[in-house]
Amino acid sequence: MVDFLNENFISTWVLIGDLKALLEHDDPAVRAAAEICEVEHIYPVDSLVISPTGEFIDGLWVQDILGLGNRPSGLPREASKYSGQWSDGYLRFLKDALAVVRDK
Repeated sequence: MVDFLNENFISTWVLIGDLKALLEHDDPAVRAAAEICEVEHIYPVDSLVISPTGEFIDGLWVQDILGLGNRPSGLPREASKYSGQWSDGYLRFLKDALAVVRDK
């Protein structure tokens, strides 16, 4: 999985506290990505895929992938079809998102 990530994605972690500064960044592309994260992020940990053109492709909430359930109401996305399938599900999530980006 690490090789797949390294070959196909730019992967980064962003702390919620740092997101506010990114929303005011000088680079419009950074601001746009930060805006997507602000809207789509589900606390506490969420994996988001954003295309090279800045389009939100998909997201995967850690509680879904670990099969922990108990989704609060009002989340920005429905439960993922990859729920409860940790490493295999996460790799499929990444491959499916990459396919969407490549098809655009």
